[in-house]
Amino acid sequence: MQKISDSTNTASAAGEFTEGNSAAGVGATQIKAPWLNAIQRELIAVIEGAGMAVNKGYDNQLLAAIKLLGVQPGVTPGRLIGVRVFSDPGTFIYIPTPETRSVVVEVQGGGGAGGSPAATSSGQVSISSGGCSGSYAKSRMTYGFSGVSVVVGRGGTASASSAGSIGGVGGSSSFGSAITAPGGNGGSIAGPANPPYPPCGITPGASGVGGNIYNGASSAPGVAFAVAVNSICGSVGGSSSFGGGGPVGVVGGAGGKAVGFGSGGGGSSCGPSSGSVQGGAGCSGAVIVYEYA
Repeated sequence: MQKISDSTNTASAAGEFTEGNSAAGVGATQIKAPWLNAIQRELIAVIEGAGMAVNKGYDNQLLAAIKLLGVQPGVTPGRLIGVRVFSDPGTFIYIPTPETRSVVVEVQGGGGAGGSPAATSSGQVSISSGGCSGSYAKSRMTYGFSGVSVVVGRGGTASASSAGSIGGVGGSSSFGSAITAPGGNGGSIAGPANPPYPPCGITPGASGVGGNIYNGASSAPGVAFAVAVNSICGSVGGSSSFGGGGPVGVVGGAGGKAVGFGSGGGGSSCGPSSGSVQGGAGCSGAVIVYEYA
């Protein structure tokens, strides 16, 4: 580290600042760019040494880095000290466990619901695909995480209709403004019509954003098909990072509800002369915070 005397000859003999002495003709210590740059480099070295990137939007990075690098009595640095799971749909405020120095956050969007196949007449069949899973993001944070808003996206809902209906979209989940995972798209429908006709599926939605470890895309469900009146099938819901999607319903039965955080609900199918059935509901998303000393 540079002393002020390394960049100017107006410092004291001990290499310290002086206000000078006008009566004796001694000027005050001059502050020059080389010394200021050296101090800046020293401060940045502490922040980067703690594994953080310099961010002009925060004025407390040096403090956060010192806390992160510091060893607290009785606390092993880097040790996992808590896991917080937010899985009920809604908005919450995250308050970290005392001594938390960094967190790893998983954010899972809500899953889409399966489509609800339409009612049919004689010789007709109808099918629906499962819903997509919500997207996913994972990130490590060393500052700016205390007191942030946590949003858990609701799973998409399905409703039976004589005309059939696509599945409801899953809700978006987020951790503050840093990490967002959009919900999954709802399942599609095809028919009623005389088979065979083209299969139906659904295009996955957007990927998670803000993860510095991983940003994952929504997962597509299986493909529903109608080959003949006695060869029809809906499709399973899209799987998430936390489990498989809802199962496909039997012919004339409701699609299965998703159970893994953020997975999509199952689709189903209707044979000839059948009423509409309901697709499976998507599972709500989740935000999981791993707290480290």
